[in-house]
Amino acid sequence: MTRHSTDTGLTERDVDLLKTLEKWGWFVTKVGAGDSESAFAYSMGLYENFHHPEIVLFGLDLEVMHRLINNAGSRIRASVVRAKAAMRGHFKTGHMEWPGT
Repeated sequence: MTRHSTDTGLTERDVDLLKTLEKWGWFVTKVGAGDSESAFAYSMGLYENFHHPEIVLFGLDLEVMHRLINNAGSRIRASVVRAKAAMRGHFKTGHMEWPGT
């Protein structure tokens, strides 16, 4: 079941997370290092919105990992948008081959 930021019964944190997912298509969660664990960050939403595997990064500075995942998310979203636009154009013109072939 897909949740939306307008659903009832959500916490403020859930609403903020869902608004970010709705705006950008993914959300980054950062988990700080413990005594025996490395810090890590991971994406949520890349698979659901763009059919791309989620991203998990370990052992770097939390802000660096956040930026890396956001940069990757931006590129993934842009690639999906370009591919969809290209395929729409090919279907309208009757050309079924993949763009660039």
